[in-house]
This record gives sequence, C-alpha cells and structure tokens, in this order.
Amino acid sequence: MRKLLFSLCCVLGIAAANAQTTTTINSGTTVINTGATYNIPFGFFVNNGQYTDTTSPGAMNVTGGVTFSGSGFTQEWNLNFLTSGTNDMSAAGVQVFHTATLNSGVSLNAGAAKLNLRTDDFVAGAYRIASLVNNGLLTGTVNGLSVYLGGVDYRTATTSGACPFSPVLSLNIGGTSMVYQWQNSSDNITFSAVSGATNATYTPTVTAVTYYRCALSTSNTAYTQNTPSVQLTPTGLPSVTITGGNTPLCTGTGGTIPSPGWPVVAATSDTLVATSAGATFTWAPSTGLGSTTSGA
Repeated sequence: MRKLLFSLCCVLGIAAANAQTTTTINSGTTVINTGATYNIPFGFFVNNGQYTDTTSPGAMNVTGGVTFSGSGFTQEWNLNFLTSGTNDMSAAGVQVFHTATLNSGVSLNAGAAKLNLRTDDFVAGAYRIASLVNNGLLTGTVNGLSVYLGGVDYRTATTSGACPFSPVLSLNIGGTSMVYQWQNSSDNITFSAVSGATNATYTPTVTAVTYYRCALSTSNTAYTQNTPSVQLTPTGLPSVTITGGNTPLCTGTGGTIPSPGWPVVAATSDTLVATSAGATFTWAPSTGLGSTTSGA
C-alpha cells in the first residue's frame, strides 16, 4: 500500500473555467494529510482508498458543489462547504472529527447518515464530539448527533442530581437554519413537545425520572431528525404512604404533587404522608383534603 503525505492524484477535466474536476484516490492508496488544508473544487471526489486527516487544524474545503462516491473512507478534522452549489453524499460520506460547516446558500444531501460526526473519539477520559454548523440547506440525515449536559456529552455527564434537578441541555448541531423542539417522556417511548422549549439549549426542572431529546428540523428544507434521548434522574425524592381503609384508584399525572407514579385516592378517610429530610410539601389539588401541607 502506498502512503502519500498530502499528495493527491487528480484527474482533471478542465475544458473551461467552470468545468468539473474529478479527484480520484485509487484502491490501495492511502493519503495522509497532517493538519493542512485541502481544496476540492466543483466536480467529483471519488475515494476507493483511504484519505485521513484527524489533526488540528486540518480542513477539507469544498467549493462549487461536489459529488462524493467510492468504496473507501474519508476522515477529516474540519469539513467546510464554502460556496454555493449542491453537494451530494448519498453514495459516500465523510467522517468529521471536529467541525462540519455548511455555509449560507450551500446545499448538502447527507444521504442516509453519510455525514458522520464522530462521537467515539475518547480522549483524556471524555468523548471528543464533532459538531455541525448548518447555515445552509441540509437534507438527508446526520450520524452522531449528541446531547450535552452542562457542556459534557451525555455518556459521561452526571445525569442525576438533587430534586429539583436542572441541568443545561445542549446539542452538537446548530446554525441559522436549524429549528429546535425539545421533547420529554416518562418511558422513553412516547415523547411530547415541551411548551416553549424551542431554543438550541434547554434547562428542564426534573422532579421525576424523565427522558429528554430534541426534535430537529430546518427552516428551509424538509430535514427532520431526533437526537438520542438522555435519562435524567432526580435524587432525594420523598416517600409517600397511605393509611386507611380505601384502595388507591389510579396513579398521579401531575407535575408537582403528586408526581407521576404516586398514588391518588378518592376517599377523604385515607391519610397521605410525605416524608423527606429538610423538605416541605404541598398536596394538590386541595379538594377533599383536610390539609395541603402535611397529612391529608
């Protein structure tokens, strides 16, 4: 296998200033770019070998619209789609280790997750997560979307805290074209939109075990995709007991007291007792309760 230090064999088909260029990496050829910048002009990038640049501040700059194809793989530190044109990754894609940027007016068909934001680069005890800045026209799907908690990837972040737990959730995708809708779920199956949670970041108030994710879309294309979900767990929750002769009829669905899963009774002869060190409680609704701040 031949190893080249940033020297590509290009097949140029330039008959005019706007002619397409075909850049080819043949099978069995490895191209190593060590932190430099490589420009791919309008045309075709055919990689049947290996192209690797995972060194900062390496960059692949794509101009004028490029179609990616080939059976090999391409790894790049930064991937920049700079000037107007239609870029197509439906046949082959790029693994990005730091940042992919789609400029305003530039189109990218990411295919079936062919744009791969690497999230498995484990460095110094944490995942180094690549990101996407979408200011252009994105279609297809993106591999490697991630949710951060306080700036730390969800796989190594602290996902529990004293009730009420309020971490800052953020994403590794942004840009002027993106539209956000945060969602929550009690079972990680059925998700509902959180009213007003339409920014790139969201700070929930977690009082029961809840799953969160973001439903992504764009303002200028039909792109839609959900992020992975993250489970958030509050600690120090009170315990609830019922004394009396009546049987609980259903489980609570309220957001305060009773929280989901706490029993609700219909008869006033039952006594509900909440206990937790240093905590105070208000039962709601107050209908039929003798007291809303202690036993009821």
